[in-house]
Amino acid sequence: MRTIAAIVCFLMASVCGQTCGTRRIVMSDNDDTIFCQGSVQRADGNLAGIDEQWTLNLLSGFVAYPGIGQFLTELSRGPNDATPEPVILNSARPRELCTLSLCIDTTDEKFTDVMAGTGGSWSSTVLYGQAADQACPSTTCRYENLGETKARNQAEFRANNTGEYDYIWVGDNGQGDVKAAVDMLSSADSCVKAAFINDVVNSPARDDVDSDDILAVDTSAYSNIYFYRNTAHAAMMAKDNNFISLAGMRRILDAIRRTKQYQDCSTTCSCACPFCCSADGCQADDSGVAPGCKTLQPDVVAAEAQYANLVANANNNQGSTTSTTTGSTTGLSAGGGGNGAVTPIPPAVVTPLPPQVVIPSDGAIALSCMWPLFVLALATLLL
Repeated sequence: MRTIAAIVCFLMASVCGQTCGTRRIVMSDNDDTIFCQGSVQRADGNLAGIDEQWTLNLLSGFVAYPGIGQFLTELSRGPNDATPEPVILNSARPRELCTLSLCIDTTDEKFTDVMAGTGGSWSSTVLYGQAADQACPSTTCRYENLGETKARNQAEFRANNTGEYDYIWVGDNGQGDVKAAVDMLSSADSCVKAAFINDVVNSPARDDVDSDDILAVDTSAYSNIYFYRNTAHAAMMAKDNNFISLAGMRRILDAIRRTKQYQDCSTTCSCACPFCCSADGCQADDSGVAPGCKTLQPDVVAAEAQYANLVANANNNQGSTTSTTTGSTTGLSAGGGGNGAVTPIPPAVVTPLPPQVVIPSDGAIALSCMWPLFVLALATLLL
C-alpha cells in the first residue's frame, strides 16, 4: 500500500506540474524538536522524547527549546528574507487519537508562545502518524515505521498542494526523524532541500545511551542533513549553507537571549526539592544550571563572533567594490555606513519573555504548592 501511495503522489505532482523553489515550507516534528520533555516516558520506549536538558522531571510541563520558533521562521524566510510560510507540524501522534479529542491544537498557548514575536506562524494543517506504526515488537522497528510515515506525509502534502515550494525538514534523532529525512532527501520529487536534526542522543543531559532505543540510520551520503546541539549551533550551520539571511541569524540570537532558559544559564539556581524546581521553572542539575547551558552559552558566543565576522566581511567586500568602481582608497567611513557598507544589526536589548515560556502543568502547580503539607503530614505520623 505504501508503494502505491508513493506512486500516486508522484503522478499527482507530475500532472499538476508542480516545481520546487520560489517559496519555502518548513515541516517540523514536535517532541524533542520544539518542546523538550524527555522525562515523559513509557516502559518500552520514549513516548514524548528522550531529551531532558531543559526539563528534568515530570512536573516541568512544556519547555520550548530556546529560540526554536525564530529558527523555524527564519528557515521559512530563507536567505532573501521572504515572507515566511506557516510552519507545518509533522507529528508521530496517531491520528486515531483525534477521536478522543487529543488532536494537536497549534492555537494552544504553548504553541502560540513559541511563535510570539517571531513574525512566523503555525499552519492549521497538522500531519499525523497512525496507530499501526506503534504495533511493532521493538522500539527501533516502531521508530522506523514513524519515520516512513512522516516521509509519506510530506510526499502526500506536496502532491495535494499546488505551488512552487521547496521544503526543509526539522526533527531530532531520538525516534524516527532521521529515517524520515533520508527518505525525503532520497526523492528528488520531494523538493526537500535539507534536514536539521536536533542531536538529543548526545544531549548534555544524557550520561549514557541505550542503543536499543536508538534507530541507527546511515546519513553519510547526505551532506544536507545537519545535526545541531541547540538553536545557536543550528543558526550557524543554516547561515553557513545559505538557508537563512544575516538579519535572520541576528533575530535567532536575540530570540535565544530573551528566553528565561538562557538567562537562567547566567545564574546559579538552587532548588531544595523537585516540587520547588517546577514551581519557579528552575531546572538545575548538580552544577546549579540546566544541562542545556553547557552547550548553549558557548554556542551563542561562537554565533555572535560568526555574525560579527560576516558583517565585517560584507563591509570589506563592499568597500573593495566601491574603491574599484570609484578609484577611492578611503574604504569605509568611521560610522560603518559609508560607501554602501553593511551596518551591523546590534544585539537587541535583552528583555525576558513572559513567564509562559515555561508552562508547568496544572498538576505540577498543585503539587508544588502542596509539598509543605506532605512534609507536615509525614512529621505528624512520625511523632
